[in-house]
Amino acid sequence: MISFRSILVYLVPVFTVALMGIAQCNPGIKKICSVDFPQFKEKIELSKNSLERLSNSDRSVAARVPMKSIDHQYIELNADGRQQWIRWAEHELVEVQKLMDWISEESSFRDSYLDLSEIANHILYFHGYAKQGNTAKMNNVLEFIVKKIQKIQLETCSKTESL
Repeated sequence: MISFRSILVYLVPVFTVALMGIAQCNPGIKKICSVDFPQFKEKIELSKNSLERLSNSDRSVAARVPMKSIDHQYIELNADGRQQWIRWAEHELVEVQKLMDWISEESSFRDSYLDLSEIANHILYFHGYAKQGNTAKMNNVLEFIVKKIQKIQLETCSKTESL
């Protein structure tokens, strides 16, 4: 079982390099709402759809091949698939950190900052599930993230209309 701590220890160097590269200007909350959040949401949804297609194609193969164990309630990814999703999670964690940095400069968006922090934590969970190859739990995490992004867009972007 992969612990949260082991994932965190693994990602600290990645996170450190990412933070050093984030010395960018704040693009402004209006750009974040009109461009960055929609792009991030679209990437998550595309990844979720890709993972679902992968799971469905693996399930059709599994339906034709007798299962060795009834305990498998999810389709397990092969080593290459795991590595691709692990790298994807690391990249998206950096993207979420950028959004958190930009939005942290706006005191009125504290709740959205906390939601982004929760998304970052769930990306870490996704990373662990990708390491295990557990597509069902990976999908659940992506569903959670999509809902959280929608909430942030609704709360944060509605405030920008008055700016």
